[in-house]
Amino acid sequence: MWNELEEIRLDARHCDIYGKDENAWCLDVVQPILRTPTNDTPKLQLTSVYAIATNRYGSFTHDYALSFSCRDPEVSNLYERVSLGGHGYSISQTTDAFNKRTILFSGVEVKPDDGGKKEALAQLAIWLSANLEKMRRLGELVKRPLDVTDWLLATIGYTVVGHDWHVYIAYRIGDEVHVVGPISAVLADTRSTYGILKLRDLDSRRCSLSPQTKAKTCSSVHEDRQMTKRYVIWKPHLTTQ
Repeated sequence: MWNELEEIRLDARHCDIYGKDENAWCLDVVQPILRTPTNDTPKLQLTSVYAIATNRYGSFTHDYALSFSCRDPEVSNLYERVSLGGHGYSISQTTDAFNKRTILFSGVEVKPDDGGKKEALAQLAIWLSANLEKMRRLGELVKRPLDVTDWLLATIGYTVVGHDWHVYIAYRIGDEVHVVGPISAVLADTRSTYGILKLRDLDSRRCSLSPQTKAKTCSSVHEDRQMTKRYVIWKPHLTTQ
């Protein structure tokens, strides 16, 4: 495993030194870090969502999300039942022919080392907001009339700008989606092998996120709020507080 982490570190260093583009960072650095945690969780898979369009938030690009894999028999059966239950085959926030048929969550927005941090955050925030809205609509099919804040979980996303990975948490209150971050307690980068190991561990925790972690996640949001910025998305404008 150590050799694998060292190879990722060297690839990240080369991407930085030689000014490689976003695609190189995605293929050489981001994918190798994210794929191992999903391999350990059969129901999940890492999904590329380039040049997507959401029904409510317009067209924009995004890099990666997690999805519940249709290769898993239990998940495939669930998708079929949801589709036949009247919701059709559009069960994600995209209009892509394949991805719209799977449940997508979380998100990773990648930029090269000289890329725009604000642009990455804006794209991630819109993606997470659209994700929470779609989960709300799906959840209300079976959970209405319960208050959405009682069951709609927060979701986690990353912005990756060169070596630096920043973690954001998005949650919904009423008609607003709040995006909190970067979470200072989990800052990590690919400049060292230890940093890459930390990212692997962080992503393993993201993949194992379950309803039992809701209280802990919300608690972390409030505890870290003094050291982070809070972004509020409102149909779908992004403002800083």
